[in-house]
Amino acid sequence: MVYLLWSLINLAALCWFLYIAFSVLKLIKEHLGVPSLIIFILGSLSFSQGTLTNEKPQPSYNEQMTLGVQMIDEQLWYNTSLFYAYPKDSLTGEARGDVSQSGLVIGHGWKPTLSRLWFENGKLNYSVSGTHEWKFLGLTLYSEPKQFTGHIK
Repeated sequence: MVYLLWSLINLAALCWFLYIAFSVLKLIKEHLGVPSLIIFILGSLSFSQGTLTNEKPQPSYNEQMTLGVQMIDEQLWYNTSLFYAYPKDSLTGEARGDVSQSGLVIGHGWKPTLSRLWFENGKLNYSVSGTHEWKFLGLTLYSEPKQFTGHIK
């Protein structure tokens, strides 16, 4: 329930911000003219550049792999899922996994730290750790470390 309330607060703040932004654009156009409006818009857009990450390319999964999904955190409005893959013919091979969230994730998100999968007694086990970030208009207000462990069902 807290996640829904936080998402609604973020959505309302975004709507209010857009109202303010369009009001400012209207005032600039009325008092300073269209050329000033164009310069303001271009200047504002220059600050919204994305950041580059130095991320290694993920290996592709092929038809020789068993693929699956395991829900590791089920909330009322969103889920955190582990997508995994391991060689079809082996229960001792290298397993890989990626974590993602789905559902209503406005105002909070998951930043993965470590995903570890291993076979033990014929079962695929996992240990996933990361940070659940609480955000307001894109700014992180609180970071909560989380860890999930278990085995694939």
